[in-house]
Amino acid sequence: MEVPTKATPAGCVIGLVGIALVGYAIASGWVCYLTIQSAEIVKKGSLLRFYGISCGVSLVGGLWLLRLGWRWALEADMSDPDDPDKPVMRF
Repeated sequence: MEVPTKATPAGCVIGLVGIALVGYAIASGWVCYLTIQSAEIVKKGSLLRFYGISCGVSLVGGLWLLRLGWRWALEADMSDPDDPDKPVMRF
């Protein structure tokens, strides 16, 4: 297996995790919406509580990770991405 030759800012990886959390928040919000619209579900309270809290926490956490990753990516030392003496993942 070949070793990567280009460096990547660590903030990009953190930003990808933030994007995944925002995607989960959207999916949880969609489940909340479908639960509210459903007439077949009798006890909606526990579903709405679980998916509502999941949606809120993952949205806030995802946006925070996106902000943190953006800042770290812009502050990373990317002066020479092809230098083999520097680390491949840079902060």
